[in-house]
Amino acid sequence: MRPWDRIGRFVLEHQGLAVPLAYVGLVLLGMFHMALYYWRFGINVVAFAQPVDFLLSPLSDVLVIVVSILPIPIFAALSRFDRWFGAAVRKKAGTTRTPAQIALEERVQRTAQIGGTIVWIIAFSLYYSRMRAERVERGETRRVRVELANGEHLGSARDTTVALIGTTSQYAFFYSGRRDSSTGAPGVTIVPVDNVARIDHASRRRRRR
Repeated sequence: MRPWDRIGRFVLEHQGLAVPLAYVGLVLLGMFHMALYYWRFGINVVAFAQPVDFLLSPLSDVLVIVVSILPIPIFAALSRFDRWFGAAVRKKAGTTRTPAQIALEERVQRTAQIGGTIVWIIAFSLYYSRMRAERVERGETRRVRVELANGEHLGSARDTTVALIGTTSQYAFFYSGRRDSSTGAPGVTIVPVDNVARIDHASRRRRRR
């Protein structure tokens, strides 16, 4: 029995595990997106996240998850069409395939589907994380005024607003719009949520030309 047949039989025999295993896959995908996005700001989000943050990551941006797994139904539809069209052509031509040819074509097709899906997920994740990070750096996202528990405010004398990069259950990440002149590292401030007294939304900044 081929590996894919064993997997299919296992899923059919243990249908109750299908949903949990599918969600585990979505969690891993959400973690990958999350890690790439924060990495753009030099943040190792794994060090600041709790298990619950990763468990909820598929729900934080549902559209991203849907787009990431889009090749799966597309490849499934193309595969079904290819079988139908190929059978029609062979029937008209009066040709048949041997079991060995069928098995080889199935292996090649599945390998191409898996490889294509992985390449799509990686490429889309890299593009989307860069796009989100660049919007934050260009000031195209909502700015906030942050007051800490000790009365201090984030930002500078010239600009008292910062951009909210994101949050985990225990930390908030802010971008000040400044980069270190020597290292080029982004101006990021990481604050425990317990130390944040107040966050007020400010008007959007004009885009940099």
